[in-house]
Amino acid sequence: VEVVRRVEVVKGPMSALYGRGGVAGTLSYFTLDPFAAGNSVGLKVGSFGTVKPFGTFSQRLSDDAALMVAASHEKSDGWADDAARKSSSLFVKGSWLMGPGSSLDVALLHHRNRQGLSSYVPLAADGSVIELPRGRRANNNIDDAHADRQTDTVYAIWNQRLTADWKLKLSASIGNRDGTYKGGFWGSYDATAQTISWLGFEGITDARTGYLDAQFTGQVGAHRIVAGVSHEQTRAKPIENWTGAPFTFYEQLVDVTTGNVIDPASFVTDQRLRASSRARVSSLYLQDEIDLAAQWR
Repeated sequence: VEVVRRVEVVKGPMSALYGRGGVAGTLSYFTLDPFAAGNSVGLKVGSFGTVKPFGTFSQRLSDDAALMVAASHEKSDGWADDAARKSSSLFVKGSWLMGPGSSLDVALLHHRNRQGLSSYVPLAADGSVIELPRGRRANNNIDDAHADRQTDTVYAIWNQRLTADWKLKLSASIGNRDGTYKGGFWGSYDATAQTISWLGFEGITDARTGYLDAQFTGQVGAHRIVAGVSHEQTRAKPIENWTGAPFTFYEQLVDVTTGNVIDPASFVTDQRLRASSRARVSSLYLQDEIDLAAQWR
């Protein structure tokens, strides 16, 4: 957030302005210019033990080149039991002036987030909270329940002015998104046996994306033309593992009086899903914005 200069929201098919004609619209993020970003450090402190130090540093390498590095780390205890969060980000951007009307921006974004998964609280038929012998933490999720996500993206944008009225923008990006979700699905609470049941689940995500776009923009009288071609490719490899007692759809019983898992030695782990998918989308787009007011002047 600290390196975002502005955000533009375009609704509907007009999003072709940004290279793809998504019918729902587009969010376009504009980051700071390394030539003018400056240096800054800061600290954010919030509720639930939230602390976030961050800093942005820029350096002009020459008259035609500049580099910016921004980093942050956030830690929070979370708003619920066992919901602690850690998040870190690194953003590196280099800008080069290639010549008259020509510039190149290259950037790297790394982000990692680990989120603890809180417990469910058993409720009575009337909606009241059932008090457990060891408090709410006795209803802990399965061991080491968490969601871990990491995103790495590299992009490059080359802008070239062709004439006084026309310019070309070439964009390319490649991204990687890895994630792990390990947590139990709520089963039931047995007041007689003093146990809570979970269904042990682990989901693993491995996704890759690549994008290329060439866009021409120009002015012809009252007409502003946006035209181009784009290609996007994605690949995903999801995996699902289930762990628990056999013959009970991977149930894990927790003794609420001790917080211990009952008979974990009997658990089995089965891989219920291992898939791979690919998608490729290529498009041509053309948009003509007409300044009607110019016709009436």
